[in-house]
Amino acid sequence: MAALLETPRLICDAGLVVLAWLVQGILYPSFLRIDPGRFAGWHRTYTRRIAWIVVPLMLGQVVLH
Repeated sequence: MAALLETPRLICDAGLVVLAWLVQGILYPSFLRIDPGRFAGWHRTYTRRIAWIVVPLMLGQVVLH
């Protein structure tokens, strides 16, 4: 059974690693280009959108590990 779950586990883990690198390399540096007055609204929109990617990967990790 453990071998059967290895591939889905690796997919979830790899997805979150890639996501973390994208956030560190692209998203965080872009904060410098966002007008401080618009940041709160932008952040609300971003977190709602990114949740569609992050939540399934994290739930997958919880279930598979």
